[in-house]
Amino acid sequence: MATVRERVLDGARVAAFKFSLQRLTVEDVGRECGVSRATIYRHFLGGREQIVADLVADELDRFLTHLAVAVDGIDDVARVLAVGLMSAREFLAQHELLQRILAIEPEIVLPYLTVATDRLLELIGGFLTPFVEQASRIDDVEATCEYLARLFLSYATASGSWDLADPVAVDELIQTQFLASFTVRPKNN
Repeated sequence: MATVRERVLDGARVAAFKFSLQRLTVEDVGRECGVSRATIYRHFLGGREQIVADLVADELDRFLTHLAVAVDGIDDVARVLAVGLMSAREFLAQHELLQRILAIEPEIVLPYLTVATDRLLELIGGFLTPFVEQASRIDDVEATCEYLARLFLSYATASGSWDLADPVAVDELIQTQFLASFTVRPKNN
């Protein structure tokens, strides 16, 4: 059974899609999830603002879980980046609520996403660390992982001229834009 928090966030998703984030109220959320206003405020002390912030955080967690599942079992940094990038782009394109909000009121969600970007960069960079360490000896693994994470998010959200649904194009992108600029030393065995 879903917790009150989960029910409220589910109700917030439905209400945000119906009414938009700007017009979203605690009462709308309560109606959608069947939870009283008082109960919502007990779990979300910051009211509407906390609901929106927690909804964005919850969606980021869903995004990261989706990525982790997509790359599970892959042990090559180039394949992790390629599969992850295609999966991320597909997830974002199919996320109806995000697409609707970005189309009608980007100024509302962009500040939340900007704050979340640092968290995403840290998590994606941290996830890539063992792959980068395994692939080769790089002078600064942390900086390399941050660079890869920044490129990953940039291309996942705005692919430019690259067709991220085409595995061949994505492999070329990874080799020419993500991995080509590294100074790599051979591993000492």
